[in-house]
Order: sequence, then C-alpha cells, then structure tokens
Amino acid sequence: MLHEFFYWLVNMSISAALCGIAVLLLRRLRCIPRRFSLLMWAIPLLRMTVPFGLRGRLTLMELAALLHSRQVELPEMSFGTSMNHMGLADSYFPLEYPRTIIYRVFTVGGIIWLIGAAALIIAFLMIYLTTLSELKSATPAENGTFVSEKVTCPAVYGILRPRIILPVDYNAEELVLLHERTHLKRGDNLWRFIAFIAAAIHWFNPLTWLFLKLFLEDVELACDEAVLASCGEEKRKEYAMLLVCSAEKTDVFASAFGGAKLRLRAKSILSYKKLTLASIVTSALFICCVFYALLAN
Repeated sequence: MLHEFFYWLVNMSISAALCGIAVLLLRRLRCIPRRFSLLMWAIPLLRMTVPFGLRGRLTLMELAALLHSRQVELPEMSFGTSMNHMGLADSYFPLEYPRTIIYRVFTVGGIIWLIGAAALIIAFLMIYLTTLSELKSATPAENGTFVSEKVTCPAVYGILRPRIILPVDYNAEELVLLHERTHLKRGDNLWRFIAFIAAAIHWFNPLTWLFLKLFLEDVELACDEAVLASCGEEKRKEYAMLLVCSAEKTDVFASAFGGAKLRLRAKSILSYKKLTLASIVTSALFICCVFYALLAN
C-alpha cells in the first residue's frame, strides 16, 4: 500500500537527515582529507535507500530513540533492525493507525510524493538523454579524448560510457586532462547520478538538497586532492591558476574541470599537504568509527 511505503520512507528520510547533519558537522574538521570526508556521504545515502541497519550500541540512532516519548516494538529481523522515529501506529505489519486522519495524511502524502518523485526523475533522465544526443557529434581526438563544438569547457560526459570531451581548438593542459581522468577513474558521474536519484526520491525533505549540494562540492574537492597527490605539491599554484581560468558551468551530469565554489577549491588546493602513512591510517580508523556510529541502529 502506498500509505505504508510513504510512512517508512519518511522514517528513512528522518534517519538520513540526522546522519546527514552529523556528516555536515564532521566534514568541517580540517584534519580529515577530502577523499575520506567524501566517503561519509555514503551514510545518508544508505539511510535513504536501505530500510534497516545492523544492531549496535553507542550509536546516533540509539540516542535518537531515547528522545522518543513513545516506544514501540517492531518484529525482529535476523538481518538487522528498522528505525521508527514517528511511532504513530498501533501496529506496524500491517500499519494500523489509531486515527483515520493519520491514514488519510499518509495516503495523500504518498500520492503527492509519487507525483513529485516521478516528475523529478523524468526531468533528470530528459536532461541526461538530451545531453547525450547533443554530444553524439563529438569526434575522437588525441589521448583518448573527444572534441565537440557544443561544450565550452573540458568535462567528463556520460554515465555508462563516460568520456572526456573538450571544446574545439582547446589547448588541453596536462593537469586539466589529469583532473578529468581522475573523475573517470573514480566513477564520479555515476555517483552524481545516484545522488540525484536519491534526492528525487526524498525531494520532500529540504535537507536532502543541501546534502546534495555539499556532496557535489566534495566530489570536486576530493578530485582536486587526488590530482595533487599524483602530481605533487609543487603543482599547487599552477593547478589553482588553471582552475580559475577554466571557470565554467556544465549540466548536472557532467564532471567539469571548472565550476562553482572556485574560491573554496583554490584555497583547498593551495593549502594541500601530502598525506603521511599515519594520517591515512588515523583517518581510515576515524571514518570506520563514524560509519558504525551512524549506520547501526
């Protein structure tokens, strides 16, 4: 039933919002490399898409459960537990509400949600398909790249078969190509697409769009950091200058060299320090603890 699905979807969205706020605060820690902080966005994504979690103690969800004025028992699941933030029903499998108005709210809300989610997903798919059709005329160039008159800056286009497309007569710098190849290697366009679909499903939660915006920023910051890790700290100034000169916007499914938040990215590039083995191990252990604290119920 639609009202049951929407009820549990709202619960999942609340869990995702709580975890996303925690990630938002943790990503501000300057001691965490961007490549590691980017991984933390997988936590709200999992909360948005997976209706259950592993059992655990000393977790964010345990703290959230203590704040509930009404506790309800859910059927045991061998593979994990489900969060029930609202606790509005008398029984849950199937859902039986104490008042008819609650049933009506979730029925109407489910219909509105379905219309909004379908509209957004269709819009995203149309943008993607339109972009692909416009770039069919791209012709092969050197170093596995393509050129097209319809692009204004270097970018990786496509999801299933991504490729680097450059403007016609563009003199590609090696650092620019390295940036785009890093996007290809990391599969950033696929993750961007998944993030947009998750945002479309949870469109009714305003925090979802804030999380999406910050995730896209972290994708570029993590890519910049990976590029500097491979080419060396001595390339910081040159890389920052190229970034400023290539400040362009592309469509939502393209990973471009330029883009928004140039000041933040330039500052991050100029302050980059090569990671030591100790910092890598410490960051990895910290991220593992964060995943446990935010994903366990």
